Amino acid sequence: DATQSGVLIVDALRDDMPIVYANRGFTELTGFDPKDITGRNCRFLQGPKTNPNDVMKVRHAIANQESYRVTILNYRRDGSTFYNDLIVTPIADADGRVTHFVGIQTDVSDVVEMNQSLQRSEMEYRSTFENAAIGIAHISLEGNWLKANGKLLELLGYPWEELQKTTFQELTHPDDLDSDLIQFAQMKRGQIEGYSMEKRCFHRDGHIVWVNSTSSLRRHADDSPDCCISLFEDITRRKLTEKKLSASRAIITEVIEQSEDPFISLDEEGLIQVANASSQRLSPDEVEVVGAHYKSLFGSEHDAPLSSIVDRVQAYNRSETTEFYSEKLSRWFDFRAFPIDGGVAVHMTDVTGRKETESCLEAARVAAEEASQAKSNFLTNLSHEIRSPMTAILGFAELTLRDIVEGKEADPNNLETVIRNGKFLLRIINDILDLSKVEAGKLEVPRTRFKLLPLLSDVNELMRHRSSATGVTLDFEFDGPIVQRLRSDRSRVEQILVNLIGNAQKFTQKGHVRVVTGLNHQGKNRIEFRVIDTGIGISPANLQRLFQTFTQVHDRKMVGVDGTGLGLVISKRLANLLGGDITVRSVEGEGSEFTLWLPIAEDDERIEAKASDLEMKNDRVFASEKIDARILVADDARDVRLLTTRFLTRAGAEVVEAANGAQAVEAVRAAESAGKPFALILMDMQMPELDGREATRQIRDEGFTMPIVALTAGATPEEISGAMSVGCTEFCAKPVDANDLIRRVAKLLS
Repeated sequence: DATQSGVLIVDALRDDMPIVYANRGFTELTGFDPKDITGRNCRFLQGPKTNPNDVMKVRHAIANQESYRVTILNYRRDGSTFYNDLIVTPIADADGRVTHFVGIQTDVSDVVEMNQSLQRSEMEYRSTFENAAIGIAHISLEGNWLKANGKLLELLGYPWEELQKTTFQELTHPDDLDSDLIQFAQMKRGQIEGYSMEKRCFHRDGHIVWVNSTSSLRRHADDSPDCCISLFEDITRRKLTEKKLSASRAIITEVIEQSEDPFISLDEEGLIQVANASSQRLSPDEVEVVGAHYKSLFGSEHDAPLSSIVDRVQAYNRSETTEFYSEKLSRWFDFRAFPIDGGVAVHMTDVTGRKETESCLEAARVAAEEASQAKSNFLTNLSHEIRSPMTAILGFAELTLRDIVEGKEADPNNLETVIRNGKFLLRIINDILDLSKVEAGKLEVPRTRFKLLPLLSDVNELMRHRSSATGVTLDFEFDGPIVQRLRSDRSRVEQILVNLIGNAQKFTQKGHVRVVTGLNHQGKNRIEFRVIDTGIGISPANLQRLFQTFTQVHDRKMVGVDGTGLGLVISKRLANLLGGDITVRSVEGEGSEFTLWLPIAEDDERIEAKASDLEMKNDRVFASEKIDARILVADDARDVRLLTTRFLTRAGAEVVEAANGAQAVEAVRAAESAGKPFALILMDMQMPELDGREATRQIRDEGFTMPIVALTAGATPEEISGAMSVGCTEFCAKPVDANDLIRRVAKLLS
């Protein structure tokens, strides 16, 4: 009873070994009263958390009547647990028979929990040691490896069996060893608690491993040094990155220094710390900029915004960008100021080229918009110019047809109007085609010698209708002698004069238009045609735009005139192709003078001329030639075939029609077989199935020797040359003129 340990005595001879005695210590230990447990088996001390193996070992010892000691988890009356240091001892009688078992119980919970805590700490230490992300080692005071975790073995490439045979001194790079040993010795002597350093170690395969090593001492209970605990962090990748960064910085520094773009860095006081050679150019007095205040570069009234930007970057720690023009360098710069550690950096990029390009692009954009507007205006004008003569053609043709249907006599004036407007429409189409050829560089101007007076007569005849309709007189004059023959392209000279005179007539409401022809008075080998009017004139600003494509310098709604805006452009370019030019003088509100000059030869024959020398034709004269022959007309356009056939049959010809080249070849064969061969063939060059060129080639190959006239809408030198190369005798341009056609055919047949 006096012991503090619990004591239980059980009867070994009775069933279930009941408790026959429990002392006060047992009650204090478990909370059970002896009277409540006497006669019961002691298994009531066990519970769910009691280790079954411990119970089995106790039962086994009792069964063998042996003493046994075990630490077992038991339960108190209140359900709480405690670790019980149980000693079971058998008690025998005089005969040696075991009659009782004595169980002595001691609460050892604190001891068990302390041991468990130590075990957990040991496990945590081992886990931390082995699973750490960095290398950990215990190193003896002499430098031998006492213990190393897996990360360190991986870092150095050694298995433990090999590593423990080396020292840390052997694996440290010689260039880092002295510093390491000095600090290691200071730590052993207690002069420093520990130390860290970056050093190089040798990997097992020989390559260098950079580590950040942190070392401290572990001491005995008497504070004497035991061993060194060192941590090894792999910083190889960082060191390689730093090396690359260092190389990059060196390159960047060199690039900045060699750059043509100014670069400076400022400290917090605004003093220039770094400046490349290019920034020196900004110095107004050519003095050294390093050490100077930045306002010495950007402090003038002109550069004040730049100083303000630098001030704001310093104040608000944010980048700012602007553009500025250096009057000293005559260059544009992008100016960028941005915060850096301890100050501000300023980088200036020369963008003069970009600014010039932007200026050019802006000018091009404006020009493109103006060109687009000009083309829109041109298309509007062109639509009007085409629809107006078409209205006249269709209207007067309908009037004539109605007169004929109603049995009335057709009015020749109506038909003259149709013809005149048709020619006007043809002139518009020719202008458009000419412009496209000129701009493509494909317009050719064949030069021949022709008489000048007949040309002027034709122009006078052509332009007198408008003059009589408006009341503005048209006078042809001569200023001294002229050349009898001019070597040039007759049709193009006529086209230019018609355009110039037509323009003068359009913009002259009253007064006159004079065409003055004469030789140049400054001794140059030129003949000049001056078209002088008393019209509205042209302002100096509009003179600059006068010869631009699709441009009309007068608002047609204001001046009340028509036009496509192509005539002057084409005329000037034709004049240039002919070796000459067109010049203009004008006074707004008084009139204009356009001069066409063309080159002449020194030995060209000169003649005196007067206005009465120009022939005037009062009536339309139709061809009187008679044609007594069989003619084949091959054209895929039905109306053109019909028109051509009627022109020829009225002249007395017998006409056979073919709708394509294949039919033309068959018609020639049939005529030859029937003994009625054709005397002449009119062959359109562009037809389906078999075009005119191939048909002509086949007809010539089969022995046809009579004339073949090529009909072509283009009449370009290429088309004419192609037609002649396959055997055509001559060409005739569409639209077909009746008089010209009859005279050509009659001449060929004669």
